[in-house]
Amino acid sequence: MMNGRVYTDLFTVYIARIRRQSELVDWVVEKHFNKNRFCVALKGVELMGAQNILDMIRLSENNTNVLLADIYPSMWNEAHESVNKVYSDMMTYMKGEENMDLKESVRALFDALFPLVYHHNINPKLQELSADYKECMQETQDEIRPFGDVARRLGLHVSKSLQAARVFVQALTLGMKAMNLTDYVVLTPECQRALLRLTHCPHCQGLVSAKPCTGYCLNVMHGCLSGVAEMEQPWNDFISSLETLVNGMKGAYNVEEVTASLDSKISDAIMHAMDNGPEISKKENVFDRFIKERIKWKS
Repeated sequence: MMNGRVYTDLFTVYIARIRRQSELVDWVVEKHFNKNRFCVALKGVELMGAQNILDMIRLSENNTNVLLADIYPSMWNEAHESVNKVYSDMMTYMKGEENMDLKESVRALFDALFPLVYHHNINPKLQELSADYKECMQETQDEIRPFGDVARRLGLHVSKSLQAARVFVQALTLGMKAMNLTDYVVLTPECQRALLRLTHCPHCQGLVSAKPCTGYCLNVMHGCLSGVAEMEQPWNDFISSLETLVNGMKGAYNVEEVTASLDSKISDAIMHAMDNGPEISKKENVFDRFIKERIKWKS
């Protein structure tokens, strides 16, 4: 009777042989891992690892720095730190180091930009704004809405797209780990005997180059992989969840489109504030009211 090592070697030889028979491999993958549904789930979506998304964020940050420095040079020295901060938060979030609230990160960016846009582009004749005055301007954003709805929508798109991208990357990693586990399937004695008959019975008759018939191969493979079949329902559920996630990553929440357009969207928000500068200037009484309330509170 052959020992386990010999059976393992026979199994290795057998697997190498059937890998050259694509119809058998396709059958096994389709039967036990639902290959077609996996491909459908990823159709039209590039398989992106975390590193690819981090590269997109870095490229977006560079484009934003270049664009804003070119168009708004007067305020850029004061603004670039706030811009870099939101990108730093995005990087931290994608690395999974911390559960950042990216909507708040984007909001903080526009909070910092409002006094700068007002001072340098809307009312440049003003003297240097005090820290209290800047803080009061930031606190009035919900009332004045200098950037219209651009800031709110941008925060939502950044948050949702990166959330979906991070979950997608984590799901792919988990799926690959699950598939890799099938490389260590333990062969039962029945499977070992079936493989021995499958590969060596023709040898006993001098038919060294004869291949086993397809039906027999399928039966043996079905028996040897019956334990793996228990993964079918959990795997199908996993693929269904991926399909739902992929559908949610399209359009406005496509991480590639969101990061690629971030520079222009930030610039659009600043332009919106500048175009509405006269209306915003009429609301200086709102700032003054906040200043008076702050002084009263401090006293």
